[in-house]
Amino acid sequence: MGSLPDLTQNKTVRILEDAERHGYGVIASIVYNVEHILGVVKAAENKRSPLIIQVFPWQVKFSDGLLVRTAADAASRASVPIAIHLDHCQDEALVKLAAETLPFDSIMVDMSHHEKAENLAKTKELVSYCHARGIATEAEPGRIEGGEDGVADTADMEGVLTTPEEVEEFIATGVDFLAPAVGNVHGEYGPKGPNLDFARLEKIRKQANGRVRIVLHGTNGFPDDVTRACITKGVSKINVNKLVLEDWNTHMRENASQMLLTQFMEEGVKHVVAMQEHQMDTRMSNVSLHHSFSPSEMAHVIVGSPAILLCAAMLYLALVRTLRYNRSNAVKREYPTRESYRNMTLEEAWKIQSRLAEVEFPTVFSSSVFFALFKVFLAIDQVEYRLTHHQTYGIPSVSRLLAATGQLTNVRTASKRAADTGVILTEVLLHHPSDPRAIDGIARMSFLHERYRRTGKISDEDMLYTLSLFVLEPVRWTKRIDWREVNEVERCAMGTYWCWLGEAMDIPYTALKSHGSGGWANGLHFLDELEEWSLGYEVGNMVSAETNKAVAKHTVDIALFNIPKVLHAVSFDLVSCLLEPRLRTAIMFERPSLLASLALKVIVALRKLLVRHFFLPRPYFLRKRWFSDELNADGRFNFEQYIAHPSYIRPTFYKRWSLNSWLIRMVGGSVPGDQGAEYCPQGYIITELGPDDMRGKGEHDMQATRDRLSRNGRIDCPFDRW
Repeated sequence: MGSLPDLTQNKTVRILEDAERHGYGVIASIVYNVEHILGVVKAAENKRSPLIIQVFPWQVKFSDGLLVRTAADAASRASVPIAIHLDHCQDEALVKLAAETLPFDSIMVDMSHHEKAENLAKTKELVSYCHARGIATEAEPGRIEGGEDGVADTADMEGVLTTPEEVEEFIATGVDFLAPAVGNVHGEYGPKGPNLDFARLEKIRKQANGRVRIVLHGTNGFPDDVTRACITKGVSKINVNKLVLEDWNTHMRENASQMLLTQFMEEGVKHVVAMQEHQMDTRMSNVSLHHSFSPSEMAHVIVGSPAILLCAAMLYLALVRTLRYNRSNAVKREYPTRESYRNMTLEEAWKIQSRLAEVEFPTVFSSSVFFALFKVFLAIDQVEYRLTHHQTYGIPSVSRLLAATGQLTNVRTASKRAADTGVILTEVLLHHPSDPRAIDGIARMSFLHERYRRTGKISDEDMLYTLSLFVLEPVRWTKRIDWREVNEVERCAMGTYWCWLGEAMDIPYTALKSHGSGGWANGLHFLDELEEWSLGYEVGNMVSAETNKAVAKHTVDIALFNIPKVLHAVSFDLVSCLLEPRLRTAIMFERPSLLASLALKVIVALRKLLVRHFFLPRPYFLRKRWFSDELNADGRFNFEQYIAHPSYIRPTFYKRWSLNSWLIRMVGGSVPGDQGAEYCPQGYIITELGPDDMRGKGEHDMQATRDRLSRNGRIDCPFDRW
């Protein structure tokens, strides 16, 4: 092959020669990811110490060399000398591949799983192969018991400690670094700790006489004084794994579900830095750097590595893609076929729906329910107009009723009505169907409607239409606006839950096709029929009227109440873009401008792109919270969200003085605690929710509903057995 390359400029060789010459040890740290690389490099720079970054063959195969290239790039930009080393490579093909294609400075040729003669022959061949490519080599004579990650255990091989003969035999292979067995092991040492043969180590150093550098493996559990003693006996490279990463592993276990990913990664790097610096302090590697390194080696400064940034970005995007669809894929795996949908229980359906509302689509779900009020108010209006004018067309009747009573033509009363509706709905939807708070919410909702149903002012069809809006609008809005649409299993869950809720409120389903003819196969079947009927109801009943416009205008005013007035015209145009054409015609809103329509499309498309590909999913502990879980000192619950006025919001320091609160004050809005008791900062109890004339009434009727629902036998019963 001709003359071999000169290894005097090899980075690992130069680092270890300097360490041996000046009597200190260099930490060789195993890394498994980018955070480990950043941590050990930062520690080396902080301590002005040389460093060897090590990987096992597993890391090479797992990342297809990407982690090695990332480490090499970080080393090239560091302000201290750093070498890259492949440890315990037992695969001959991988040794050659690594030497040919990856930026290693040195490779441990570990043929110890072969018999001695074959071990020496293969080691010599591979050492020569590496030297021809400018790469230094390491080998392990004798037997260091135990096993590294991805490395075969060689405990059944002959020999335990390195002998003088083995030292000569391995030096003859041309190896550059020797890792002798002097009682050290890969793994744990047990209660007695390490028992090293220091005399043997001293003899090996003298026998080597500068022909090879001495490396120490199996340092887990080494007291600091033992490591220092090894360095005084001639060890110049100290391999560490658990000693540096154990603290990082603990951080992972304890905080993986407690921190945002960015904070989690940053804190993880800090743990690696701290442990690496400790090793450099206690194991005598944090010495001043010596003149044997060239000025160019000492002049590197980390100014940001494109390779590291690219690797981190790719890993982050892959993580987002995996976690983003994790919940959706999980429910699909649980219910893989339409046939399996019939097995969904009410409890399972509630869990799926509440997860959608609290963590998967919290913004769009809540917004869609608010805008569903447009249609609800129109539906209610139809009732009064139909009764007083004997007409069967137009949903404008309730808007006349509401306009006349002032319930929705005054922003304050409209805001109170919207707040009460929101409180009751969230109490029902976000508590388990057997929870007393959910049952109380259903009982209150049933009581508030009962007097109108009993007198014929609200028909069964009106109730069914209202029910359809609260289940269908979130599905529709999610498809239009959010990063993904509600999948079929989730729609089945919503249909299952709302089918039960309608029955709990004594809403008959006689208007639906399958009622009385075998029923529905599953919740999805029910939801599809409900949507078909609901759309037909709108076509036949939703017509324009001036009272519709007045009520809708004041409803929009609620949504825009805390937005600067200078932005109201633009915001109103955008709201108009969000409404369906039929609804926009019924409430007599002008068609939005082309610019507003285009702006909304761009905003929606950009939001979908960013959330789908760049934002990690919201963890459960950061779920959108709507109400307090426990009673306050007044024996009431507090609400946590508001649009116009802070009804039922407890005036905490944060809610009064946060940045958002200051912005609300600047536009003349109210924050929790303003206006004394007007917005009920003490909180709410279910029996007080609703119109003022119904406050505190209905306990007897509510108790009857509670008694009926407390006997609910469908909680854990599959849909097809209802």
